Amino acid sequence: MKILFIGIPFYEYTVRIRKAVKEYENAEVNQLRLRISTTSFEALLDKISGGGLKRLIPWVQQCMYFTIHKSEKYDVIFVLTGRGLNASLFKKFISKQKQAQKILYLWDDIKRLENYEEIKRLFDRVISFDRKDCEEESLEFLPLFYLEDYVYHDEAKIRECSVLGGWHSDRVRIINQVCKQFDTRSKKWYLLLSTTRAHWLRKRWFSRDNEKVPSYVRPITLSIKDSADILKGSKVTIDMPYPGQQGLSIRTLEALAANTKLITTNADVMNYDFYNEKNICVIDRVNPRVDNQFMEEPYQKIDNSIVEQYSIESWVKRIFEPVKQHV
Repeated sequence: MKILFIGIPFYEYTVRIRKAVKEYENAEVNQLRLRISTTSFEALLDKISGGGLKRLIPWVQQCMYFTIHKSEKYDVIFVLTGRGLNASLFKKFISKQKQAQKILYLWDDIKRLENYEEIKRLFDRVISFDRKDCEEESLEFLPLFYLEDYVYHDEAKIRECSVLGGWHSDRVRIINQVCKQFDTRSKKWYLLLSTTRAHWLRKRWFSRDNEKVPSYVRPITLSIKDSADILKGSKVTIDMPYPGQQGLSIRTLEALAANTKLITTNADVMNYDFYNEKNICVIDRVNPRVDNQFMEEPYQKIDNSIVEQYSIESWVKRIFEPVKQHV
């Protein structure tokens, strides 16, 4: 099976996805990385040039399609999320790949994808991590996954709670309100919201809204290994998806694999087969309150047959197994 994997860079996850796809049925996988953002320096150049740099992005995509992949014939063209995908260029490219199945996996809510209406008709299958979007749009439903790194192997739970993620929306307010309910100084809490150095400096030194940048907001990014070690060593973790997001975050499934209890603002988690109120505490985003008893009770182990359904290997299999019938 020959596969073209198209997606935006997302930390180490896109690398791991490609590896898992490649290992499935010994597939040959080529990758096309889309760019939807620029570095701080490039953003400055773009501003000086009146948007000239961003106008180069479709041209770069065209070179990728019709130079690098011109002579290739694929069995599957697999697009992750589709953010940044130029619809007209992609349509032209797939017109020369009629033998290929075109699969789109949505890792974002449809409402956050500006180009969804343009690109959805270009695919044979559209799969989404969002249960509600699947019901409303008649899409295939498939939640995200966890990586092997997060699987719990009796590591010592040395932390009371951990928070790992990017700095966005109202995460700082939620964390601060939850932390006020507990003596985080005397207990072992690990808090980290990551951001870019440019964003961190701008907020720290030049913000006009006088927003205080907490010490746990830092311009660093943890590796998957370090992130997994922290999560597996934590009794509890806090998950705060984007406001309005209903699809389960990848952190939810990593917590499941790590035997770590979860505090989350996403109430839709109660509709999943691994939900257990002893392990998962759903909080209100506006007024986040956590019961002391939830923090103190031990984790209740979920059956392995349920947990394994959310591994990256199971995720890849459910996407590509139907393809075999057509290859």
